[in-house]
Amino acid sequence: MIVVAVGNYPLLLKINTSEQQSEIARKMKEHLFKIKKSTYDLFLEHDSYVDCGTVWWTLLKTEEIVNQLKADPSRIKGDVSADHKNEIIRLVEKSKSIEPRHKRIIAEGLRE
Repeated sequence: MIVVAVGNYPLLLKINTSEQQSEIARKMKEHLFKIKKSTYDLFLEHDSYVDCGTVWWTLLKTEEIVNQLKADPSRIKGDVSADHKNEIIRLVEKSKSIEPRHKRIIAEGLRE
């Protein structure tokens, strides 16, 4: 998962391997952003896709994430490059299944 905005409930985007692209994303022809293992070799085992058509926002509370990271800081695997953040924002903006308020929050969160 990529944390794209923080609040009481953080907004998350899922990273899928090519074999695990979400059925909803395929059916709705939502935008999947390919990220390469060679760019993120510290935490990717395969070339993968960021699902920019589905936002997860009630999965975990920020407090739960903070507690998990305090217990095991190695769970933070890395950061997305600035160019890739801009591409994620662009693709999220095109999504027909993400609410406008979430699009705005994601854009603000990734630009910080």
